[in-house]
Amino acid sequence: MTKMNHSKVLAVVLAVALATVLVASLVVVEEPAKAAFPGSTGSIAFHSISSGQISRMNADGFGPAQLTDTGSNYAPAWTADGTKLAFTSNRDGNEEVYRMDAAGNDETRLTNNAALDAEPDWFPGGRKIAFWSNRGGNEDLYVLTLDANGQPTDTTRLTTKVASDRQPTVSPNGKKIAFVSDRDGEYEIYVMKAVRESSTNRPQKLTNNVALDFDPDWSPDGTRIVYGRQGKIIRMNADGTDQTNLTGNPADGGDFQPAWSPDGKKIAFYSIRDTNAKIWRMRADGTGPVNLNQPGFSPSWQPLP
Repeated sequence: MTKMNHSKVLAVVLAVALATVLVASLVVVEEPAKAAFPGSTGSIAFHSISSGQISRMNADGFGPAQLTDTGSNYAPAWTADGTKLAFTSNRDGNEEVYRMDAAGNDETRLTNNAALDAEPDWFPGGRKIAFWSNRGGNEDLYVLTLDANGQPTDTTRLTTKVASDRQPTVSPNGKKIAFVSDRDGEYEIYVMKAVRESSTNRPQKLTNNVALDFDPDWSPDGTRIVYGRQGKIIRMNADGTDQTNLTGNPADGGDFQPAWSPDGKKIAFYSIRDTNAKIWRMRADGTGPVNLNQPGFSPSWQPLP
């Protein structure tokens, strides 16, 4: 779910699908952990290809409902309590981070910058959002802080290296961020403490492949990460060990953008194995793939209290 402009995002999604819509020392205050693992699993939010909007559906694929209707919207991300979604929208002429409630109401713009702001992910507690932006002339990770009324109060840059750092995903306890970076030449998955990059906080590279690695997502208990590599869904331990291919052959079309269910038992993803990009789900061990029959990408699974 990269951020250049939305048309380029779609090109990445459908081409590399071809790879995917492939925070100075301010410390991010530690927040309460997300819902205990396993949690309760709600609906799946996703970008609908047919409408260009964010929709949600039941975990079985039934009951789809469109949540947005202005501009083009993608990369939905649920709060830990499942009551709000952050997302990226170009409705005001530039891609920015927005927020809405679970029913698609109270849509609020949270960033306002001439640069690109995209791919938000919430910290537990709902008062901070990680995202990536090129506002500093470089593609870096940032953290947006909200006040008690949900209004933006501060934006802090996290990464500092001249590189393309994208797709931040916050660990369930809010202490770490996994992300994608080409700082060593190829797009790989990295993890760092959720504070500004420094000599004592160097991002750790978790993958090392000639292939492109994108779209990391933490398991609800914080022990594992799934990501996409050249049309396959890979699961690994949070330290990068035990990398396991969960899905099949890219020749089948390819599988991308994995997202854990809050109970940790399933993974949603989009696949073009049937020639059309649709949302699928499977067990966390890669077995039992099911086509949910909803054309789209960027799945995000709602936690329930």
